[in-house]
Amino acid sequence: MAITLKIGAITLCLIFLCSILSAVCLDPECSVIPVRNLVACDDYYTGAPKPSHDCCNGVRSILHSTSPQIICRCYKATPWKFHFEFDEHKTLNFKSECGIYDGTISAFCCIFNKTC
Repeated sequence: MAITLKIGAITLCLIFLCSILSAVCLDPECSVIPVRNLVACDDYYTGAPKPSHDCCNGVRSILHSTSPQIICRCYKATPWKFHFEFDEHKTLNFKSECGIYDGTISAFCCIFNKTC
């Protein structure tokens, strides 16, 4: 009897968790963000001193895909989709390293819960 109750409770928890995750993952605003374009930034976030040309272009494509607020909201809701954790110092350097000025600061300040 106790095992049946445990299995039932675990099943309910899994159903609840899946319903929450699917709602976040199916957000149409988040689906337009081409997060795969940031794969080129892996080297930068794991030790390279500067972002590569492909990384800079990937960041540009993300920023042009939607508003900085939506990028921030979607990152906070599904950070695992971005393949790495944003480093605050390196991320804020995209402005100078890549010459990206449109939306960079507001999107990334939001991700790091900063007022910029």
